[in-house]
This record gives sequence, structure tokens and C-alpha cells, in this order.
Amino acid sequence: MAPAVLLKKVDFEHIEAERDPNLTIYFVETESFTRIFKGQKMYVIGRKGTGKSSIYSAIQGMPKSPNYAVAGLTFDKYPWQLHNRIKDETRSVDAAHITTWRYIILIEVAKLLLQEAEETKKKSKELEELSKFVVAAYGTARPGLNNLLTSLIDRLSRIRKLELPSIGHTGISGGSIEFDPKETSEKALLSTIKASTDLIEELVLRLLGNRYYFVLFDKLDDGWDNSADFKSSIVGLLRAARDLNIDSQKQKKLLRCVVFLRSDIYDSIQYNDKNKAFSDIEVLAWNEKSLQSLINKRIEKSLGLKNEADPWAKIFENETMRSGTTNFKYITRRTLLRPRDLITFCQECRTTALKNGNDIILNSDVYEAEERYSERIYREFVDEMHKQCPHVDKLFEVLRRLRFERFSFEKWEAEFYRAQVPDLSPSDALRILFDYSIVVLAVPAEVRHWNSSSPIL
Repeated sequence: MAPAVLLKKVDFEHIEAERDPNLTIYFVETESFTRIFKGQKMYVIGRKGTGKSSIYSAIQGMPKSPNYAVAGLTFDKYPWQLHNRIKDETRSVDAAHITTWRYIILIEVAKLLLQEAEETKKKSKELEELSKFVVAAYGTARPGLNNLLTSLIDRLSRIRKLELPSIGHTGISGGSIEFDPKETSEKALLSTIKASTDLIEELVLRLLGNRYYFVLFDKLDDGWDNSADFKSSIVGLLRAARDLNIDSQKQKKLLRCVVFLRSDIYDSIQYNDKNKAFSDIEVLAWNEKSLQSLINKRIEKSLGLKNEADPWAKIFENETMRSGTTNFKYITRRTLLRPRDLITFCQECRTTALKNGNDIILNSDVYEAEERYSERIYREFVDEMHKQCPHVDKLFEVLRRLRFERFSFEKWEAEFYRAQVPDLSPSDALRILFDYSIVVLAVPAEVRHWNSSSPIL
């Protein structure tokens, strides 16, 4: 295949996992993926672009199998305002949302069980009871995530009484819930959730078979507003997922509740049991070696190469940059060591090389592409940070005015006050940039020198 054809064919098109139709082909099963899949880790924490959604999509997109069932939940259209109002005021802030999340997880597992029973023609009294409850609550055995709360409120306003499922082989009745017309819809919903959750949990855990049941939570940041209510809700989800994982393990069941969460959101929340969950966290981190494996597999698979020793060299010039480093190192050092950044930069390099009529990506194309790549990364930072820091553009302006990658705190402080950034102190502003990996501490803290790691400065 001619070099120009290779360059046109190489696939750097999709930087978002959920939009990449070839993700399963390009996906690299890292050690992180293995630990998550095996249930050794239940919280997947990482910066935007580090591959959380890739792992989510890889598990959700696994071929249909009798060995596992997957409920993949994303929250781009979720009614967060309603959800955050459904809280148990009798419990602490850390625990106010646990029951609601337990209920949501259990309904999602119930849907998997009912779908499995339908496909295998399996029947039992307990399955019948579970189906009867879900249909009574929603009018269907497969309610959608975005309607789990709103549809139940609507249903309660009409039926006024909901029969709870019977449990156990004895068929002891779970009773029923009757609603006071004077109650607010949120209070009626909370009463229903509290009354039914324990019964549903016992029934669901009893029905779990020998397959793995995954309930995955992704794109939780779509509702992120840095408010106390949202933080309380996220704490509730983390604790509910952990509690149900532990409960299922005690019964030797294979339930896997996995929460994918941006690191800045996770770092911003505090709760009593946070330290206990340390061993349950998988922090996604990449280095040059793992990134090279990832990009080489994408090049190899998209070009149909086999047993290629160095796929990168098929499309990039094999000459060092002006700095004496390889073009791969040059590119990765201008990223935050995130797969998304690397693919984005390669995408800009490919576009530039084709525009310039080159058969492969020359180092001159890399230099030219860097400016557009930097602009894209800048826009991404602003989009990601603006809720926590509405004046993020001013912080970047301060960095630009410093004019050097390496600077002291004193110089930062002087430029910060000249820029008149509202609502932040110089230390707090620098801490935000540090938390987002835009600046790093270059020497021991007592010397207080900082170094910009951002590709845009």
C-alpha cells in the first residue's frame, strides 16, 4: 500500500469512546481494565480523556454471552434536579441519597433478570413477583433510567396504592404502600423507595444466577454543578454501589456496580467512609510506553497491518525533532499523558500532512499542527473547569502574561493581582491549576517554584 494511501486510511477520527464504531477493535485491555472487570475495583477515577468511557463502552459492548449481563447507565438526560430533591432528611448528608441509589441499581438489575428470564423462558414464583412489582410501578418491565423517578411519580399519582413483592419460598406478602393525596410527589416517591428497597434487594440477590451482572455508571459529570446537593448525591451513589457489592459478595453473587467518575469531582467530595474505599479505587494513569501501545494498535488495526514492529514509523517521519527528541516523545510531552490528547494531536498532524501534500507526517507538519491542537485543548480546559472556576479564562491570561514556563509563586502572585481575578486568592487559583495538571510543582514546596505543563502556554 502506497504511503499516501496509508496516511489517508489511518483512523484518528474519533476521540470520544462512545462515538467510535471501532472501539472494540482498537481497545487495549490494560491491567486497569482487568481489575475492574474482575470486580477488584469498583470506582474508576481519572481526568477527562484518560479512558473511563472507553472501559465503560468496552464492557457494555461485549458480545452477548450467557456469562454476563450489562446495564450501562449514562446521565446526559437524567433529571438531576428531581433526583437531588429525593433525599432522606432523617439521615446525615452523607447518607441522604443512599436509598434512592440502591433502589435505582436494584431496578436495573431486576430489568436484567427479567430480560434473562424472557430469553431463556425461565419461570419461578419469585421472578413473577419481581415482574409484577416492576410492571405495577412503571407499567412496563423495562423502564428507562431517565424515567425511573418521573414515571414512578406519575404512576403513584394515579394508582394511589402499590403492592410490594412477596419474598421467599413461603410467599409471605410484602404488604402494600398507600399514598396520602396531601403528600408532595417527592415525599410519596421517597416513601415508596424506602418501603420497597429492602424487599427488592432480597428478591434480586436471591435471583442472581452464576453469570456476572454489571451495573455501570458513566457521564455523571453531565449534571455536575459543584453544589452541595450534587456532592451529597454522588456520595450516596458511591456508598450505595459499595454496599451492594459487599452484600452480593457475602452471598457469593457476581454483582459488579462500577462508578466512573472524573478525578476533580471525586477529589471535591468528602465523607466519613472515603478512606475505607481507597482499596476499591482504580486511578487511570498512562505513561509514554502504554500510550505508545495504544496508538500503535490503532494504527496497526486501522491499516490492516500484521506483526508490524513499529506501526508509528509507517506514518510518521523517522527523524528527530529540533530538540533532539523523537516526534512521538515530542507529541506526548505536549499532552497530559491522556489517550484523548494523543489521538487529538495525531488527528491534527494527519490533517496538516494531507493538506501539505505529504505522503507521511513530517516533523514540520507536527510543528504546524501544534497550534491547532493547543487551541482545542484550551477550549476543553475551559469547558471542563468553568463550573468550578467561572473565571478560568483569566487564569490562563495570567499564565500567558508570565511568559515563561517556569515561574516563582511571587511572580504568579504579582501577575494575578494585576489581572484582578475575582473571588479567588492567588494560592487558591494556583491550586485549581495544579489540580487540573496545568501546572506542577517543579522543586520542593518550601522554594515554591512552579512549572507550566500545559501544551497551550
